[in-house]
Amino acid sequence: MFLTHRKPYMKMRWVHCARVERPTILRLAVKYQLHPLPVEDTIQLEQQLVPMVRKYNDNFFVVIPLLRLTEEAKRKLDGYKEIRRHRHDSDWQLEELIEVPQVEQCRFAAFAAGPPHYDTE
Repeated sequence: MFLTHRKPYMKMRWVHCARVERPTILRLAVKYQLHPLPVEDTIQLEQQLVPMVRKYNDNFFVVIPLLRLTEEAKRKLDGYKEIRRHRHDSDWQLEELIEVPQVEQCRFAAFAAGPPHYDTE
């Protein structure tokens, strides 16, 4: 669990969070002594329109806009995979079913902490 101490032999800790709520972000901010400005930027991540790299004391904060499949496109892709799994004729091509994928923009945010605050006491 990310709220325990990092083991001494580990050089870093990766905490992956997807679609987290404000209380979880705030818990991580307290645990890792994160600067309040990038924490607020993380809470309002969908408003960050451009890539960004900022340094706060010994910590870096990065925001990267990304593209991902929409939920509908993911469902269609899963359906194509299921059809392909059940089709056995050699003439069938996956391309017959594929349409232009629907994508949406999302954001990726990362904190990189430097020494001595890799972990809290």
